[in-house]
Amino acid sequence: MKRIILIVVAAAWVMAARADDASRWARYSFYAEANDSLVATGARPEVVMMGNSITQFWPERGAMYAGHPEIVSRGISGQTSAQMLLRFYADVVALHPRVVVIGAGTNDIAENAGPYSQTQTMNNIRAMVGIALAEGIVPVLATVPPAERFSWRPEVTDAMARIQALNAQIRQYAAEKGLTCVDYYPLLLNADGTGMDPAMAVDRPAVHPNRRGYALMEAALLAALSGNNL
Repeated sequence: MKRIILIVVAAAWVMAARADDASRWARYSFYAEANDSLVATGARPEVVMMGNSITQFWPERGAMYAGHPEIVSRGISGQTSAQMLLRFYADVVALHPRVVVIGAGTNDIAENAGPYSQTQTMNNIRAMVGIALAEGIVPVLATVPPAERFSWRPEVTDAMARIQALNAQIRQYAAEKGLTCVDYYPLLLNADGTGMDPAMAVDRPAVHPNRRGYALMEAALLAALSGNNL
């Protein structure tokens, strides 16, 4: 009996440790204070932007948020679709928005959290869509912007092929589910189709949009939201 108790206690300790690791990995605390403050006011955002650094840096480099306080950013730099899925309830569902825009895939492709699997990335996107629909939130999908290479992951040499394949599946899935898809990819593509247009980016190799890039993305997103009565 004593041995069984020790085993149960040990198992509980391991599970708690893993849960803590998962919490840190998902970065639940990143928006916790902002979420609590927003919920406390009773305000309900119209749109939550779920994503990575491209979403996180948008308010600093774009004009959309200043004119649209009903749109709330919940992007975290470096995150993969798996991390976004883990924090989806805390950073989206708990805010009770009408719409969530899901922009995932760049860091999956860059292998920030291990080997890339398009199937797993799509499964994570599908899971977020499923949660949103179950909670009465309208999901909008966004394609992955072009990126020839990643400065932090030079060993990934086929980024564009991966991005094109994932985007094709995102578009197909959106069409099958009757979802709105905002296609950022062609807006930021360079003339020879090999990556993001450097004139639209802040970095080299081009991965993160600058003000010009975000202006194109903003126009496409707002048109999609308005055109679909979102």
